[in-house]
Amino acid sequence: MHCRTGGYCRFSFIAIPRWGILGACIATTSSYFVSAFLLFRKFYSSTPFNWKDYMVSKEEIQLLKQKLSKK
Repeated sequence: MHCRTGGYCRFSFIAIPRWGILGACIATTSSYFVSAFLLFRKFYSSTPFNWKDYMVSKEEIQLLKQKLSKK
């Protein structure tokens, strides 16, 4: 078993026997969430972007609506 986050292995050893497939689902989902958060935090700290650079603007929404309405 590969452990990206140390807490995942400990949690999965507790959650899976206790809750079965639901425990596996919770352990895996929480592991992916923590991994994504850590990767995003590393990316955010190493780039010059701001939070609002990641948000969809009104102009982008209008452009998407225009593109979808043409089809």
